[in-house]
Amino acid sequence: IDYAISDDMMIWGSYTQGYKAGGYNSVQINSQFDNEDVDSFEIGIKADFPDQRLGINSSLFSYVYNDKQSIFLDPNTSSGVPQYLTSTSDIEAWGWDIQVYWNPIDNLTFNLNSQYIDQSYKDFVNSGGTDLSGQATGLPEWSTSVGGSYTWDLGDSSSLELSLQHAY
Repeated sequence: IDYAISDDMMIWGSYTQGYKAGGYNSVQINSQFDNEDVDSFEIGIKADFPDQRLGINSSLFSYVYNDKQSIFLDPNTSSGVPQYLTSTSDIEAWGWDIQVYWNPIDNLTFNLNSQYIDQSYKDFVNSGGTDLSGQATGLPEWSTSVGGSYTWDLGDSSSLELSLQHAY
């Protein structure tokens, strides 16, 4: 759903469900795994400030994965040949993200993107038997990128863009 507060500002919300089929791994004993399901909620705002040549988008989100599928390489097999193994876990997370775009002069754009996410295992016992339920999954809590670009119009529907980005 969305609602236009003005011509340059909108608030929105969404609920989505996702699905990924289960299966099995032919090189792993008892490797059958269930379908992956996700429920996701998100609310946000999108705003443009034409006089300042500025755009801001931000949202809060939450999701729950049931039987999230992951694949990893196990180098320590009895045969000495590494093999891919599949595992599933229940994961829950919430977070916030923001994107800011500023175009101070024609052809010059700066951008900032940042996200905070708190993701943990809702239910997971690893292959070694350790119960990791309630523990962080190892996903970085903060991620940020910043950058800028300048575009030269070369005529005949052609352009050249120089872009510099840094991500953390």
